[in-house]
Amino acid sequence: QRQEPVGRIAREAETDEGGRIEFRELPAAAYGLAVSPPAGFIRPMRSQSVRLADGESATLVVRLDRGGAITGHIFDEAGDPLSRVAVRAMGKDVAGWSGRLNMVGTSGPTDDRGEFRIYDLPPGEYYVWASPSVHVGQFPLVGSDRREPRVGYVPTWYPGAPNLDGARRVRVQSGQDSSGVDFGVLQGRLGRVTGIALDAAGNTLAPRSSVSLISRSPETAGAGRGASVGPDGSFAIEDVTPGDYYLAAFASAGQGHRNIPPACRMP
Repeated sequence: QRQEPVGRIAREAETDEGGRIEFRELPAAAYGLAVSPPAGFIRPMRSQSVRLADGESATLVVRLDRGGAITGHIFDEAGDPLSRVAVRAMGKDVAGWSGRLNMVGTSGPTDDRGEFRIYDLPPGEYYVWASPSVHVGQFPLVGSDRREPRVGYVPTWYPGAPNLDGARRVRVQSGQDSSGVDFGVLQGRLGRVTGIALDAAGNTLAPRSSVSLISRSPETAGAGRGASVGPDGSFAIEDVTPGDYYLAAFASAGQGHRNIPPACRMP
């Protein structure tokens, strides 16, 4: 019998063939029942809870939903399939009160047919988003003159919108695939961010430090690009898609960690 922290009681067991489980000889306390579902089912958003008095018993019923999926294809500007692209399903936060979107699921890289599949999604409505910031590998670029603005693929919402205002929601039902979510990724000018990374004392960060651009939008949190810091503290972040970003610096071992507070905007 494992030792438990003071004031905490924890028990684990597996369900039988009928899906039943029983915990015996529980002392009086408040309990929460959390479930780890089998493959193909979705973990409940909230645990069941009950308060037991001495000698009291209670029955809790947990209903598990089967996961749904979103499938589709990603195309380039000519209508040809794009491979090695990751796609996100964005939905409201679990608590449902903030109104913000969070990533609920993401696909593996699209195959040579541009096909993706986002699975294990709880029933609900989702926005689907493809972005160079979350792709696997490198999006192809148009043009090769580094002195001129480069043109590349920019964040795109299904069915081909540059922002959330023009996006269309996809409904997912329990145990079913929502197919036919096909759209092309838009092109736009890619920017370049350069600068010098300094510590609090004004000294340049050591080589092997890095800087990152992190999206300020809650809908695309986590998206961004980065670069290594050179011997003189300089950095250049290439192929930045339009948007608002935070700029963060990550010092190499021995220098600690520092975030650079000013935000950057790529028009």
